[in-house]
Order: sequence, then C-alpha cells, then structure tokens
Amino acid sequence: MQTAQRTQCSGLVHSIFGAQCLLLDVADARSIPSQLAYADANRGTAPAAAQSMIEQAFAPCPVLRNEHGFWDHPAMVASDLNMDWPEWYARYGYQFATSTMADDADGANLLAIYDETGCCHLWEPLPPDAGAGWQLQSIFAADEIGPVALWIRPAAAAMGCAA
Repeated sequence: MQTAQRTQCSGLVHSIFGAQCLLLDVADARSIPSQLAYADANRGTAPAAAQSMIEQAFAPCPVLRNEHGFWDHPAMVASDLNMDWPEWYARYGYQFATSTMADDADGANLLAIYDETGCCHLWEPLPPDAGAGWQLQSIFAADEIGPVALWIRPAAAAMGCAA
C-alpha cells in the first residue's frame, strides 16, 4: 500500500509498505535546507547522492533583481543570515568572495546614485579577478559600504581544476 502527504519542505513523504521515503522537489527553493541536511547526513554512505544534492542546491539560476536592484539565490533565501558565510560555503565545497559597488571602476558615480535613490540597478557586479567559474549568489546592501555582490565557485576551480 502506498500513501503520500505533502510536507512543509516542498516534498512528499511516501509510505511504501511501512517504510517512509522523502521525495524532494529540488526545483523548489523551500527544499534547499532539506537537500543540504540530506547531503550532510549521507556524505559517508552515499557520497554521489550527497554531492548531487549539494550541486542542485547551489546550481546557477536566473538573476531576477527586485525593484531596488537586489537579488538572492534560492540557497541564500533558505539560509540563516547571521551565519559565517565563508565557512558555510566551504562546508559544501565552494569558495566564497565578494565584490562591492565602491570598488567598481565607476563606483563613485554609482554610489552617489544609490545614496540618492536606494537603487542599484545600474550596477552590473563583476566577479572577482582570481580565475574563472564564479557564480552570483546575492546582491545586497551592507550598512557601511553599500551594495555588495556575493560570489561562489567550486573549490576545485579555485585550485586550477576543471569545475
């Protein structure tokens, strides 16, 4: 006998002959915490499945900025804003870096517009100069320095390996 019920983590819990299985909708950002918890719990027993879940959780996605020019990858939305970001990304095999509007070639002009309007739409953040493979994770405002772009890439790319 099979039964299924929807969970809050955007998945289905299936009961098949008394055993419960969780099927996650990996296209739904609400499932990311469950994907990462599964990966953490199964790195030793199912490393390929764990790695696949991690890659799905951090997969690139379209950057659709809000009315102020900010944006967060679904993995950022599903995480704790007060965490140690470099440590969190390293735990899943990613290198972390930031770039700021202030450091942009036209940073002074862009910051003046941002200070006046509260919008950063005109800023097109560039990835860090150190190599290739960076993907945008967030564009947000920091109190002291203005708009910041958060970037990640697989740690293997940071070591000169193919990503």
